[in-house]
Amino acid sequence: MTRRRSKVKAIGCTKEDIIQALDRCKWGSAFDCGAFVRYVRPIVAPLKKMITTEAKAAVPLYETLLTGCRERKWRRRNQVKLVSRVVEKLVLDWIRARQKAELRAVETVREVVDWIEAAKGRAVFVPIRTIAEVLNEKEYQLFADHFRERFLQSLQFLKPAHRLPDATVPEDVLFAQLHAQMVYSAKGNLDAYALVSSAICMRSVDCLDLAEMAAKQKNYDLGLKWVTRGLAIDSLSPADERCAKSLKMLRSRLRVKRHLEAKARGQRPPALDDV
Repeated sequence: MTRRRSKVKAIGCTKEDIIQALDRCKWGSAFDCGAFVRYVRPIVAPLKKMITTEAKAAVPLYETLLTGCRERKWRRRNQVKLVSRVVEKLVLDWIRARQKAELRAVETVREVVDWIEAAKGRAVFVPIRTIAEVLNEKEYQLFADHFRERFLQSLQFLKPAHRLPDATVPEDVLFAQLHAQMVYSAKGNLDAYALVSSAICMRSVDCLDLAEMAAKQKNYDLGLKWVTRGLAIDSLSPADERCAKSLKMLRSRLRVKRHLEAKARGQRPPALDDV
């Protein structure tokens, strides 16, 4: 009498299936991008189905798959964007599986941060902002705390001259600031984003980001204030012509939206050229 295959085996998502798929992607010490997409991508959908019914069983399978691919170099780099999309789905679904399995938020954040650190500098990575967007409230707070603390620690390397508009800021500090900004922009945390941005020297592109976040929250007056500040900064220290153009285009859109909102409320709308 033959043993009946389990549901997990039937959909091809055992640990052995995953290891076999990863082995077929190897090209010496590297992974072949085409082989990865061919052999690993078919696992993504059935593995995702397990989140609903077998979340706890799915978590270690995701971790086997992600551990197997994060530390590899990649052959045929022209296909690496396609690989990145597959890996991004895996990372986000891994987080969702941990949430469904009700695993501790502190452990989830620790695991995710470790994965980010291991993938640093690799061709395949997942944007920090994308990760922050899928975290639940408790996980997000711990995630944000981690990157805020890292940014605050990096500030000890700043000198007064680094805070001038045209100064060359140490790369580590800029990356720490960028990562914190990504985390805060994911949830539209305007106040925290503004604090991190102004900790070194507020740039016109920071003002553009803040104005866009305010626009998404339908706070058009606040958005226009950030646009005005961004254009003022750009006039004193022109940095990016495209940023100035984007700020002016956003200003026009915000004025129209504010005008239409006031009319819809039966209020006297401000002039379209008012800040």
